[in-house]
Amino acid sequence: DILMQENGQQMYGAQLMDFQRSGQISPSVMQSLMTPQLVAKFINENREEIQERVRTVLAFEQIKEESSLDITADMVDKTLSEMVENFKEMGIDYDLERAREQATELATSKTIIDFLKSSAKITKTE
Repeated sequence: DILMQENGQQMYGAQLMDFQRSGQISPSVMQSLMTPQLVAKFINENREEIQERVRTVLAFEQIKEESSLDITADMVDKTLSEMVENFKEMGIDYDLERAREQATELATSKTIIDFLKSSAKITKTE
């Protein structure tokens, strides 16, 4: 349930940021839409998609562990710098610790996807 809540909040926040980026809502409107009630409604309405995301995150963590993939501090710092720059450009308030967590997740996902691409063997079947 905790993973569902966290991922649901992240997805809801990302959706609002997309709306703001495209000029559909202002930063103040975005802040007003981040209520616990609206987040809970989003989670209930998008439960299947959030569950799929949680499964993907868990699978990525398993791949990372089994393949001994390391995420460097430089990778996280670069991703964090890009995120902070985007937040500032859009006038979005952010929690640096939370942004660092998200940057770590993004860097981890990129590393795992790159690993899967480089090690995947595709065969054509008739």
